Amino acid sequence: MLTVQVGLCVVLVSGCLFSLRGLQQALHMRLGFEPRHVAAASFELGLAGYSPERGRAFQLRAWEAVRQLPGVESAAYSSSLPLSIDQSRTRVFSADRADLRPSDRIDVTFYEVSPGYFATVGTKVLAGRDFSWHDDVHTPPVAVVNVAFCKRVLHTLNPVGGHFRHETLNGDPVEIVGVVEDGKYRSLGESQEPVVFWPIQQHYDTTTTIEVKSSLPATRMLGEIRRAMAVLDPELPLYGVGSLTDMLGFAFFPAHAAAVALSAFGVLAIMLAATGIYGLVAYAVSRRVHEIGIRVALGAPPGKVLRLVLGKIAALVAMGSAFGLLLALAAGPVLASIVYGGSSRDPLVLAGVLALMAFLGIFSSWLPARRALRIEPISALRHE
Repeated sequence: MLTVQVGLCVVLVSGCLFSLRGLQQALHMRLGFEPRHVAAASFELGLAGYSPERGRAFQLRAWEAVRQLPGVESAAYSSSLPLSIDQSRTRVFSADRADLRPSDRIDVTFYEVSPGYFATVGTKVLAGRDFSWHDDVHTPPVAVVNVAFCKRVLHTLNPVGGHFRHETLNGDPVEIVGVVEDGKYRSLGESQEPVVFWPIQQHYDTTTTIEVKSSLPATRMLGEIRRAMAVLDPELPLYGVGSLTDMLGFAFFPAHAAAVALSAFGVLAIMLAATGIYGLVAYAVSRRVHEIGIRVALGAPPGKVLRLVLGKIAALVAMGSAFGLLLALAAGPVLASIVYGGSSRDPLVLAGVLALMAFLGIFSSWLPARRALRIEPISALRHE
């Protein structure tokens, strides 16, 4: 029974440390953008009755209004944000595919963004340029892509000036004017996904998110944004208003939830294992009081007395720990699907589990072991 208790404890403690380690890495990972000091607010122009012409004009007026607020360093707007609930997919083709057969299509995530978007959200432009206000419906279609797009669709890391085709543009070639770093777009655990950014003046979207990078506290900046938007259209409702850091809570929720749940179960497992070890050692001492007394009377050193009492217990704890580690390694892929960035074979996690189990065994055995060392030979020989 003790072996099962210890094994269960090892599994749950491993899961706890694994989730905490993954959460730590997730909180410090590079997302492909920098959420700090950025506030955002969203609105839907289609439901508010705006036509495409009025919608484009309102987006520009909103951008101009927030850009002039005190403390604003830069501002932009887009159709949505990475790691938000609103994500869109489309299909693209290599430039050498003229017939656009369905078998040749490649699914990619896309965003419509304004000039200054990458600087505002902190996405690094690795090559080429950002969009300009001249990239509109009157100019040839252009796009900015990420590194994963270059590798998967274009098969080159230097695509600036190159082209690809898009299924909604009747196969017309799209020129690549810039390349940005990879990031996380739908979830923290995703692999490097191909992404294309369209200039929002060429690809109008009624769903609009205003991003504002500011030196002011987020709460104050959000109030300023609300007031500025109310002046432009008092009846236009805003949603998704908050700092970009707060809005990432949804993306980090699985990691936080796993860490909290596994930590709670880990504490309960530690208590169960400690109780089991303490009870078994105490029972072993009580059953061998007479034998211990004789050994002490014959001059047995404390080390031999401890080996007599704890030898079997230590073997059971070691067996349970080994069994638990095997189960924890087997369960690693399941936890990895929930918690980003961790590994069940992480040396820090394994060392932490073994150190904790060693401490648990010593701590739980300490009082019964001291009682065994303090047994008086005369009293032990009279013990029934």
